[in-house]
Amino acid sequence: MNQYYLLQVLAHVIRGQELLQQQSTFVPPPESPVLLPVTADQPKVLVADDNEFCKNAVRRLMQRYTSRITTCADGLKALIVFKNEFPNFDIAVLDYQMPQIDGISLISAMRNHEAAHGECKKRVTILCMIMGDIPAR
Repeated sequence: MNQYYLLQVLAHVIRGQELLQQQSTFVPPPESPVLLPVTADQPKVLVADDNEFCKNAVRRLMQRYTSRITTCADGLKALIVFKNEFPNFDIAVLDYQMPQIDGISLISAMRNHEAAHGECKKRVTILCMIMGDIPAR
């Protein structure tokens, strides 16, 4: 998976407008979601959010770039899926506040799993989101 392509996808999803200006063949996809054929070069995305609206919104955004998307409704399910499919995920989009395991604890567990399997030098790109104020820890 091309790391620059992942950066471009995330920049486009987050900012929703112009992409980072660097040399690339990246072309933003059409605004309406289309079903892309599954290919090995598409990023594989893990989306974890207990809010159905947010989870589906992220899924719909990511469908512009890939059809390889797995969604989970809480942090524990996301961790189980991540470990079972390791090292296949390229991007993880996580909610900060979730039942079972929150986003920050999930990131820590994912990084620990990656470190424990150091023979695989791939690290997933993680984006953690929150709606509203960040609670005190």
